[in-house]
Amino acid sequence: MTGRSGRRVAALLAAALLAGCGSRTLYERYQAERAFWHAQRLVKQLQLHPRGAAPADVAAAERAFRRLLERWPAAAVRSPARLRDPYAYDVALLSGRAAVA
Repeated sequence: MTGRSGRRVAALLAAALLAGCGSRTLYERYQAERAFWHAQRLVKQLQLHPRGAAPADVAAAERAFRRLLERWPAAAVRSPARLRDPYAYDVALLSGRAAVA
């Protein structure tokens, strides 16, 4: 593929990438899962080394879960209209898990 056909294929691929292939709620779920994973990782470090944990380490884990709850508060993500979307449902579950953590 050289010349015009190669440029056309490259232009089509670039247009597809720029147009976006995902939904907003899918990306929101990814962000919530990532935030929850980071918060859990901090807790696991505390569990692995409890004697070496400083109060600042505990506070960092608490802040990570609190940030998740601030970004996706339970009242906002559990409306019936949002819960029909499976991605939004997952975000609501993560918000609930963060509230319990």
